[in-house]
Amino acid sequence: MIEENDVSKVLDQTDILALIGEHVALKRVGSRYVGLCPFHSENTPSFSVNAEEGFFYCFGCHASGDAISFVRQIERLDFVPAVEYLAGRAGIALTYDSAELSKHVTKRSSLQSAVARTVEFYHDQLMHSPGGESAREYLDSRGIEQNDWERFKLGWAPDSPSALFSHLDVDQDVFVDAGLGYLDKHGRPIDQLRARVIFPIFDASGKPVAFGGRVLPSIQDDSTGQVLPKYKNSPETQLYSKRKTLYGLNLAKVDVVAKGEIIVCEGYTDVISFYKAGIPRAVATCGTALTEDHLAKIKSFSKRIILAFDADGAGISATEKFYQWEKKHKLEIYVADLPGGIDPGELGQKDPDRLRDSIKHAKPFMKFRLHRLFDVGDMSTIEGRVRVVEEAVEVIAEHPNPLVRNDYLMMVADKCRFEMKDLHVRLEQALRSRQYLVDQPRIRVQADLPVQTGEAGKAPATAEELGLSDRPAIEGLKTLVHNLEEMSEFFPLVLFTHPTHRALRIALDGLTQISEAGPKVEAAGREAKELLIRLAVEAPSTDPFDVVSRLVERGVNRRLERMKLQARSLNSGSKELEDLSRELVRIRILQEGLRSGGSERIDATGQLLVWLVESEAEA
Repeated sequence: MIEENDVSKVLDQTDILALIGEHVALKRVGSRYVGLCPFHSENTPSFSVNAEEGFFYCFGCHASGDAISFVRQIERLDFVPAVEYLAGRAGIALTYDSAELSKHVTKRSSLQSAVARTVEFYHDQLMHSPGGESAREYLDSRGIEQNDWERFKLGWAPDSPSALFSHLDVDQDVFVDAGLGYLDKHGRPIDQLRARVIFPIFDASGKPVAFGGRVLPSIQDDSTGQVLPKYKNSPETQLYSKRKTLYGLNLAKVDVVAKGEIIVCEGYTDVISFYKAGIPRAVATCGTALTEDHLAKIKSFSKRIILAFDADGAGISATEKFYQWEKKHKLEIYVADLPGGIDPGELGQKDPDRLRDSIKHAKPFMKFRLHRLFDVGDMSTIEGRVRVVEEAVEVIAEHPNPLVRNDYLMMVADKCRFEMKDLHVRLEQALRSRQYLVDQPRIRVQADLPVQTGEAGKAPATAEELGLSDRPAIEGLKTLVHNLEEMSEFFPLVLFTHPTHRALRIALDGLTQISEAGPKVEAAGREAKELLIRLAVEAPSTDPFDVVSRLVERGVNRRLERMKLQARSLNSGSKELEDLSRELVRIRILQEGLRSGGSERIDATGQLLVWLVESEAEA
């Protein structure tokens, strides 16, 4: 962690008014400054800054705090990166309470400095060097003007093996570890990017971390005659992970938060085209497909995502993962209504109005895919419509929600002029073939968890072996199975007594997704595996808190019985008996809270759950 004195120094030397003024238009009213809150939409200013005390507060959404709090919320940063961000602004060198961490931070700072100086070097080469003339002509031909070069800090990498290394004059390990170059077989440093238009890549806070290089159309191959890839990106480094980084997010995030949506593209020039078209909320993946790591970053800025990929390219693929991500991260994924065969960068140059319309008329992901089938299918013949139906049903079967599936199935039935009952039969077949059970929206049964109950040659486990008569425990396990990551701490092992229930709970310990359970539940035994399969395809029917409360009450009663037996074995008047008696009284009072309502019941449930876990550990 950062030394506490340094944190205080950062706060003392940060002008909170100047900091917040970069994001909010502030007006002085008495001793305060007010403006429109950057954290929620409003028409009347309710955001207030006290410059003297160094605090802000919003009377609308109740966001509040100091300069560090503001940076954490506006930049979506954790505490340490937020302090480092402010320290960088104030020119403060931070110290850390760990020698290893301090060494790590020092190395990271060296890499960051080298990358920042590289941005300036490449940018200067584009703006002023004779060798950058071809790059300037190329950018002009793409409608990317000089003010765009400045805004995105575009650059040019000279066609020289070590022009960058010579300019930076840094240690070779810094040069290589920052992803700026590599050592050839003779141990000589060679620049990573040469004779390419440079697109610097910044993290969400605006620090440069990597580069993308675009070869000029006039240069097709290298000196050995090998065809050059159109784009070449920096390698992964301590600063840069392509699975987590989004090009342009540093510039787009303010408009993303303001408009409540983010546009995801495939290319750097696509982002620039959206910016030029007056839609400055586009970002791009950096030479990789959209990943869940990207989604984890995006969701802190916006829940509505518009995919702006080439409609005929690889970006929009027939994949279930978007639906799973929608459900897991509570996102809304749409697709821009782009004309086929043209990417956003080209469309923005030729017809910016059409590009803006593509965002305005974006469609939900599944609707987009079905409309594509309708557009390319032969709807004039019965055979053609049957083929469209067959493909459409396969697409619909990918979605985990039966209500969504049913609505889109009605759309297909109407469009293709078929009876819903016939399409339902086909959908059920498709769901089975995809290892989904009919009308069970909650979870997909994985290949390593067989659908059949009972293994080959063995009879299925009995209801007694599965403990099905214990409804509170079954509902508790069911709730846990369908909400592993969120509910694990609320259903500890102490709440379960049946051997199969305990074996399954132990197998699920530490998991965040049910798809990871295969090997562990296999080892837990046949009954635990069969119970998991059964629970995985049944939606929970009871409120999670009610289930926890009932299981806690049962657990407390069991524990109290053991305490009473323990009390009988203790000598009258002993300190142990007095302590135990006081504890019994305290627990009985909390038990009364379980039978109350509202906050009292919630508080009692929480306290007793902790008590049960601690008692189990002590036992």
